[in-house]
Amino acid sequence: AVSYPLTLRYGIPHGHASAVALAWLLRWHGETHPDRIAILTNALEVADAETAARSVEALMDRVDVPRRLRDLGVMPEDLPPLVEAAFASNRMNNTVGALTRDQIYDMVRAIW
Repeated sequence: AVSYPLTLRYGIPHGHASAVALAWLLRWHGETHPDRIAILTNALEVADAETAARSVEALMDRVDVPRRLRDLGVMPEDLPPLVEAAFASNRMNNTVGALTRDQIYDMVRAIW
């Protein structure tokens, strides 16, 4: 849900915008829905969500793709409107578990 406003407002390609949030989401889902994330970690042949998240970060670093919102032109004052834009679409229904505005704000601050 956050990747769409990143693409629309900042011109960040959708796949890159999705990847920026992926490590945080893997960690969150690993803590909140370990049974569901186990399907993914088993398919990736990694031990757990943390290992999967680190692998995503390492891959992004290896191919020199920025993984911080600040490096993509997002300013700190842009974070609250970014969270609201994520909830304005129907895309929040695509997550394994429901995330609150506060949790999404925690995420965008963490990846900023």
